[in-house]
Amino acid sequence: MAVDYIIDHPCPVKEALTQEGMISLIKQQARAQAVIDLVLSEGKTREEALDTLINLQIMTLDGVETRGYKVSELLKEARVLDDYQAHCEQCLAGRGEPYGCLKSIHYPLSRKAEEWLAAISQKALEKGMPNSMALEYIPDNGVTGERFKLMRADQNGTFMELKKPLEVTLSKTFMSRKTVDTDQIMHLILGFPKVQNPHQMIMLLFLADALKVTDTQPPEGSCEMAVCCADKSGKESWRSFNLPASSSDDHSVTELKEFFRTMFVAYVLDCEIIVDL
Repeated sequence: MAVDYIIDHPCPVKEALTQEGMISLIKQQARAQAVIDLVLSEGKTREEALDTLINLQIMTLDGVETRGYKVSELLKEARVLDDYQAHCEQCLAGRGEPYGCLKSIHYPLSRKAEEWLAAISQKALEKGMPNSMALEYIPDNGVTGERFKLMRADQNGTFMELKKPLEVTLSKTFMSRKTVDTDQIMHLILGFPKVQNPHQMIMLLFLADALKVTDTQPPEGSCEMAVCCADKSGKESWRSFNLPASSSDDHSVTELKEFFRTMFVAYVLDCEIIVDL
């Protein structure tokens, strides 16, 4: 189970397969490969893996119907992706990765990921506006984190490793304390079906020093990504982004950082991100 997201950027692949069709084939291919890996890990042959049946839910005129497909059938149907992936090589939306515009954040979200979110929240608050804008927005704008609170209540820990969210103090006086928690922060990051500008800009600023806008090209090696953009008047500027990986990052932190990198790409392309929790 995962949060799936995609940059809604037009391309020849989506024109030919439709965005929904492309996503379906990519997921189908990944599901088939996961079954192959599992069957092979059990000591069985590739032929046995390809003959394994997978039950899929299919929408029909009469409603949802469950059908069984061999792994080999799913791979054969998804092979059409091979015919189009060359279009991805020069596409900024996927950063040169085949179908890289579609990515996932897998459950359960780890303790380390929430600790990382709390830490960058604290840094944003210390720097003040505009970096703290995202956090200041939360309390009075219906960002309750309710969806994540419900997911956290799952007794099996399917969605969250921590049983309780972490708190971040926005302000504190002798008589009161104003806080937000990591349920609300995740709501702000992942809880909207579409992430558009200016939401993208606010979230990129939340990362404090990750986003920079300069008149000149950043020195080579100084950032992960840099893109030259022009405004409506034709004036050019460079937008750069740097959110380096750390040896202490686990899978959840790694995937959250990748989501923010995708947000930067969507921001410079002026495209929205579609999110499916």
